[in-house]
Amino acid sequence: MKTFKLFAFITLSTIISILFIFNQSCSTENEPSSPPKRTIEEKTAFLEKTAIVGKEHNENMDKILESLKDAKYSFNKDNVKDIAYSKTCTVLNIEEESNILKSATNSYTLKDFFSVDKNFGHLFTNNRQKAIEEFHISEELNILVLKLFEVCGQYTLPESEFNSKIKELEEEAFEVLTDNDLIIFLSGTSVACASHKYWSENASLWYQTITGEENITKSTNPYDHWIMDGLVKCDVTGAITGGIAGGLGGILVGGVGAVPGAIGGALIGGCAGSVGAMLDNIWDRYF
Repeated sequence: MKTFKLFAFITLSTIISILFIFNQSCSTENEPSSPPKRTIEEKTAFLEKTAIVGKEHNENMDKILESLKDAKYSFNKDNVKDIAYSKTCTVLNIEEESNILKSATNSYTLKDFFSVDKNFGHLFTNNRQKAIEEFHISEELNILVLKLFEVCGQYTLPESEFNSKIKELEEEAFEVLTDNDLIIFLSGTSVACASHKYWSENASLWYQTITGEENITKSTNPYDHWIMDGLVKCDVTGAITGGIAGGLGGILVGGVGAVPGAIGGALIGGCAGSVGAMLDNIWDRYF
Protein backbone atom coordinates (compact mmCIF):
# COMPACT_ATOMS: atom_id res chain seq x y z
CA MET A 1 0.00 0.00 0.00
CA LYS A 2 2.82 2.37 0.90
CA THR A 3 4.53 1.50 -2.36
CA PHE A 4 1.37 2.32 -4.31
CA LYS A 5 0.96 5.68 -2.50
CA LEU A 6 4.61 6.52 -3.18
CA PHE A 7 4.17 5.60 -6.87
CA ALA A 8 1.00 7.68 -7.12
CA PHE A 9 2.73 10.66 -5.48
CA ILE A 10 5.71 10.43 -7.83
CA THR A 11 3.43 10.09 -10.85
CA LEU A 12 1.31 13.06 -9.81
CA SER A 13 4.40 15.16 -9.16
CA THR A 14 5.79 14.25 -12.56
CA ILE A 15 2.54 15.21 -14.31
CA ILE A 16 2.42 18.53 -12.46
CA SER A 17 6.05 19.25 -13.40
CA ILE A 18 5.40 18.44 -17.06
CA LEU A 19 2.31 20.66 -17.11
CA PHE A 20 4.25 23.50 -15.46
CA ILE A 21 7.10 23.25 -17.97
CA PHE A 22 4.64 23.09 -20.88
CA ASN A 23 2.77 26.13 -19.59
CA GLN A 24 5.99 28.10 -19.18
CA SER A 25 7.03 27.14 -22.70
CA CYS A 26 3.73 28.29 -24.17
CA SER A 27 3.88 31.55 -22.23
CA THR A 28 7.37 32.23 -23.55
CA GLU A 29 6.32 31.52 -27.12
CA ASN A 30 3.35 33.84 -26.85
CA GLU A 31 5.38 36.72 -25.49
CA PRO A 32 6.40 39.30 -28.08
CA SER A 33 10.08 39.10 -28.94
CA SER A 34 12.07 41.95 -27.45
CA PRO A 35 15.30 43.36 -28.84
CA PRO A 36 18.52 42.20 -27.19
CA LYS A 37 20.98 44.58 -25.62
CA ARG A 38 23.46 45.18 -28.40
CA THR A 39 27.16 45.84 -28.05
CA ILE A 40 29.02 48.52 -30.01
CA GLU A 41 30.47 45.77 -32.20
CA GLU A 42 27.00 44.38 -32.95
CA LYS A 43 25.66 47.83 -33.79
CA THR A 44 28.59 48.43 -36.12
CA ALA A 45 27.92 45.11 -37.87
CA PHE A 46 24.29 46.09 -38.53
CA LEU A 47 25.32 49.48 -39.90
CA GLU A 48 27.98 47.96 -42.14
CA LYS A 49 25.50 45.39 -43.45
CA THR A 50 22.95 48.03 -44.45
CA ALA A 51 25.40 50.70 -45.66
CA ILE A 52 25.45 48.97 -49.03
CA VAL A 53 21.83 50.01 -49.63
CA GLY A 54 22.61 53.73 -49.68
CA LYS A 55 25.84 53.23 -51.61
CA GLU A 56 24.23 51.14 -54.34
CA HIS A 57 21.17 53.38 -54.40
CA ASN A 58 23.35 56.28 -55.58
CA GLU A 59 25.34 54.12 -57.99
CA ASN A 60 22.16 52.78 -59.58
CA MET A 61 20.68 56.27 -59.82
CA ASP A 62 23.77 57.27 -61.82
CA LYS A 63 23.26 54.28 -64.12
CA ILE A 64 19.59 55.14 -64.66
CA LEU A 65 20.51 58.75 -65.45
CA GLU A 66 23.16 57.63 -67.95
CA SER A 67 20.68 55.29 -69.64
CA LEU A 68 18.27 58.21 -70.03
CA LYS A 69 21.04 60.29 -71.60
CA ASP A 70 21.98 57.48 -73.96
CA ALA A 71 18.36 56.98 -75.01
CA LYS A 72 18.51 60.28 -76.90
CA TYR A 73 14.76 60.68 -76.68
CA SER A 74 12.87 63.91 -76.98
CA PHE A 75 11.02 63.69 -73.70
CA ASN A 76 7.48 65.00 -73.42
CA LYS A 77 4.61 64.64 -70.99
CA ASP A 78 3.28 61.60 -72.87
CA ASN A 79 6.43 59.50 -72.87
CA VAL A 80 8.80 60.62 -70.13
CA LYS A 81 7.42 58.46 -67.31
CA ASP A 82 7.12 55.32 -69.44
CA ILE A 83 10.65 55.69 -70.78
CA ALA A 84 12.12 56.33 -67.32
CA TYR A 85 10.18 53.39 -65.90
CA SER A 86 11.47 51.04 -68.60
CA LYS A 87 15.07 52.20 -68.08
CA THR A 88 14.74 51.79 -64.31
CA CYS A 89 13.50 48.21 -64.72
CA THR A 90 16.42 47.45 -67.03
CA VAL A 91 19.04 48.82 -64.64
CA LEU A 92 17.49 47.05 -61.64
CA ASN A 93 16.94 43.86 -63.65
CA ILE A 94 13.24 43.69 -62.80
CA GLU A 95 10.41 42.55 -65.04
CA GLU A 96 8.16 45.55 -65.75
CA GLU A 97 4.90 43.82 -64.81
CA SER A 98 6.12 41.56 -62.02
CA ASN A 99 4.62 41.86 -58.55
CA ILE A 100 7.16 43.36 -56.21
CA LEU A 101 5.22 43.58 -52.97
CA LYS A 102 2.48 41.23 -51.85
CA SER A 103 0.86 42.70 -48.76
CA ALA A 104 -2.08 41.45 -46.74
CA THR A 105 -4.64 42.80 -49.21
CA ASN A 106 -2.83 43.99 -52.34
CA SER A 107 -0.12 43.22 -54.86
CA TYR A 108 2.11 46.00 -56.17
CA THR A 109 4.36 46.19 -59.21
CA LEU A 110 7.48 48.31 -59.50
CA LYS A 111 5.38 51.00 -61.17
CA ASP A 112 3.52 51.48 -57.88
CA PHE A 113 6.85 52.45 -56.34
CA PHE A 114 7.03 55.29 -58.86
CA SER A 115 4.26 56.93 -56.82
CA VAL A 116 5.34 55.79 -53.38
CA ASP A 117 3.86 58.76 -51.55
CA LYS A 118 0.47 58.05 -53.11
CA ASN A 119 0.62 54.28 -52.69
CA PHE A 120 2.51 53.80 -49.45
CA GLY A 121 3.38 57.05 -47.70
CA HIS A 122 -0.20 57.86 -46.71
CA LEU A 123 -0.52 54.45 -45.06
CA PHE A 124 2.35 55.14 -42.69
CA THR A 125 1.38 58.74 -41.97
CA ASN A 126 -2.42 58.85 -42.14
CA ASN A 127 -3.52 55.33 -41.30
CA ARG A 128 -0.96 53.77 -39.01
CA GLN A 129 -3.06 50.78 -37.98
CA LYS A 130 -3.78 49.93 -41.60
CA ALA A 131 -0.06 50.13 -42.36
CA ILE A 132 0.65 47.69 -39.55
CA GLU A 133 -2.00 45.29 -40.82
CA GLU A 134 -1.16 45.79 -44.50
CA PHE A 135 2.57 45.22 -44.18
CA HIS A 136 2.70 43.06 -41.03
CA ILE A 137 5.04 45.43 -39.22
CA SER A 138 5.43 46.18 -35.53
CA GLU A 139 4.16 49.29 -33.81
CA GLU A 140 7.76 50.13 -32.84
CA LEU A 141 8.91 50.07 -36.46
CA ASN A 142 5.94 52.12 -37.59
CA ILE A 143 6.64 54.82 -34.97
CA LEU A 144 10.28 55.07 -36.02
CA VAL A 145 9.34 55.23 -39.70
CA LEU A 146 7.13 58.25 -38.92
CA LYS A 147 10.04 59.90 -37.11
CA LEU A 148 12.29 59.16 -40.09
CA PHE A 149 9.77 60.74 -42.47
CA GLU A 150 9.78 63.85 -40.28
CA VAL A 151 13.56 64.15 -40.53
CA CYS A 152 13.43 63.53 -44.30
CA GLY A 153 11.12 66.50 -44.57
CA GLN A 154 14.00 68.67 -43.30
CA TYR A 155 15.94 68.21 -46.53
CA THR A 156 17.17 71.83 -46.50
CA LEU A 157 19.53 71.02 -43.62
CA PRO A 158 23.26 70.81 -44.38
CA GLU A 159 24.57 67.26 -44.74
CA SER A 160 26.22 67.09 -41.30
CA GLU A 161 23.08 68.22 -39.45
CA PHE A 162 20.81 65.94 -41.45
CA ASN A 163 23.05 62.91 -40.87
CA SER A 164 23.26 63.73 -37.16
CA LYS A 165 19.47 63.56 -36.85
CA ILE A 166 19.46 60.24 -38.70
CA LYS A 167 22.12 58.93 -36.32
CA GLU A 168 19.90 59.74 -33.33
CA LEU A 169 17.09 57.67 -34.83
CA GLU A 170 19.44 54.77 -35.47
CA GLU A 171 20.49 54.76 -31.83
CA GLU A 172 16.84 54.68 -30.78
CA ALA A 173 16.20 51.83 -33.21
CA PHE A 174 18.97 49.76 -31.64
CA GLU A 175 17.10 49.95 -28.35
CA VAL A 176 13.58 49.04 -29.46
CA LEU A 177 13.64 47.04 -32.71
CA THR A 178 14.11 43.32 -33.27
CA ASP A 179 16.81 42.19 -35.68
CA ASN A 180 14.58 41.88 -38.75
CA ASP A 181 12.87 45.23 -38.13
CA LEU A 182 16.25 46.80 -37.51
CA ILE A 183 17.56 45.66 -40.91
CA ILE A 184 14.53 47.23 -42.61
CA PHE A 185 14.84 50.49 -40.70
CA LEU A 186 18.61 50.84 -41.11
CA SER A 187 18.22 50.21 -44.83
CA GLY A 188 15.88 53.20 -44.81
CA THR A 189 18.28 55.44 -42.89
CA SER A 190 21.10 54.40 -45.22
CA VAL A 191 19.02 55.53 -48.20
CA ALA A 192 18.03 58.74 -46.39
CA CYS A 193 21.63 59.90 -45.99
CA ALA A 194 22.63 58.75 -49.47
CA SER A 195 19.58 60.34 -51.11
CA HIS A 196 20.08 63.66 -49.31
CA LYS A 197 23.64 63.84 -50.62
CA TYR A 198 22.82 62.51 -54.09
CA TRP A 199 20.07 64.97 -54.94
CA SER A 200 21.95 67.99 -53.66
CA GLU A 201 24.68 67.13 -56.18
CA ASN A 202 22.69 65.67 -59.08
CA ALA A 203 19.21 67.18 -59.19
CA SER A 204 20.25 69.73 -61.82
CA LEU A 205 21.71 66.96 -64.02
CA TRP A 206 18.42 65.09 -63.97
CA TYR A 207 16.53 68.28 -64.77
CA GLN A 208 18.84 69.03 -67.69
CA THR A 209 18.55 65.48 -69.07
CA ILE A 210 14.75 65.41 -68.93
CA THR A 211 13.99 68.97 -70.03
CA GLY A 212 16.95 69.77 -72.28
CA GLU A 213 17.52 73.03 -70.42
CA GLU A 214 21.07 73.84 -69.39
CA ASN A 215 20.40 74.38 -65.73
CA ILE A 216 17.86 75.22 -63.08
CA THR A 217 17.87 78.34 -60.94
CA LYS A 218 20.70 78.02 -58.48
CA SER A 219 20.37 78.54 -54.75
CA THR A 220 23.02 79.47 -52.21
CA ASN A 221 21.90 76.36 -50.31
CA PRO A 222 22.04 73.31 -52.65
CA TYR A 223 19.48 71.54 -50.48
CA ASP A 224 16.97 74.39 -50.57
CA HIS A 225 15.30 74.16 -53.94
CA TRP A 226 11.87 73.20 -55.23
CA ILE A 227 13.27 70.25 -57.14
CA MET A 228 14.41 68.66 -53.85
CA ASP A 229 10.90 68.80 -52.41
CA GLY A 230 9.78 65.36 -51.25
CA LEU A 231 12.62 63.47 -52.95
CA VAL A 232 14.33 62.12 -49.83
CA LYS A 233 11.05 61.11 -48.21
CA CYS A 234 9.89 59.27 -51.34
CA ASP A 235 13.26 57.51 -51.63
CA VAL A 236 12.98 56.36 -48.02
CA THR A 237 9.33 55.35 -48.38
CA GLY A 238 10.31 53.16 -51.31
CA ALA A 239 13.25 51.72 -49.39
CA ILE A 240 11.24 50.92 -46.27
CA THR A 241 8.36 49.39 -48.19
CA GLY A 242 10.73 47.47 -50.46
CA GLY A 243 12.59 46.28 -47.38
CA ILE A 244 9.34 44.99 -45.90
CA ALA A 245 8.58 43.19 -49.18
CA GLY A 246 12.02 41.61 -49.30
CA GLY A 247 11.88 40.66 -45.63
CA LEU A 248 8.63 38.81 -46.26
CA GLY A 249 10.31 36.83 -49.04
CA GLY A 250 8.53 38.58 -51.88
CA ILE A 251 9.09 38.05 -55.60
CA LEU A 252 11.94 40.55 -55.47
CA VAL A 253 14.30 38.15 -53.79
CA GLY A 254 12.27 34.99 -53.54
CA GLY A 255 12.64 33.63 -50.05
CA VAL A 256 16.40 33.86 -49.63
CA GLY A 257 16.03 34.99 -46.04
CA ALA A 258 14.82 38.06 -44.21
CA VAL A 259 18.15 39.87 -43.97
CA PRO A 260 19.39 39.77 -47.59
CA GLY A 261 15.80 39.99 -48.81
CA ALA A 262 15.09 43.18 -46.90
CA ILE A 263 18.32 44.77 -48.12
CA GLY A 264 17.62 43.85 -51.73
CA GLY A 265 14.04 45.06 -51.49
CA ALA A 266 15.11 48.35 -49.93
CA LEU A 267 17.59 48.99 -52.73
CA ILE A 268 15.06 48.38 -55.50
CA GLY A 269 12.20 50.22 -53.79
CA GLY A 270 14.41 53.19 -52.95
CA CYS A 271 15.63 53.61 -56.54
CA ALA A 272 12.14 53.34 -58.00
CA GLY A 273 10.77 55.85 -55.50
CA SER A 274 13.67 58.15 -56.29
CA VAL A 275 13.13 58.21 -60.06
CA GLY A 276 9.38 58.54 -59.73
CA ALA A 277 9.58 61.44 -57.29
CA MET A 278 12.06 63.36 -59.46
CA LEU A 279 9.87 62.88 -62.52
CA ASP A 280 6.83 64.12 -60.61
CA ASN A 281 8.67 67.27 -59.55
CA ILE A 282 9.82 68.01 -63.11
CA TRP A 283 6.40 67.09 -64.54
CA ASP A 284 4.63 69.54 -62.25
CA ARG A 285 6.96 72.44 -63.10
CA TYR A 286 7.98 71.86 -66.70
CA PHE A 287 5.43 69.94 -68.74
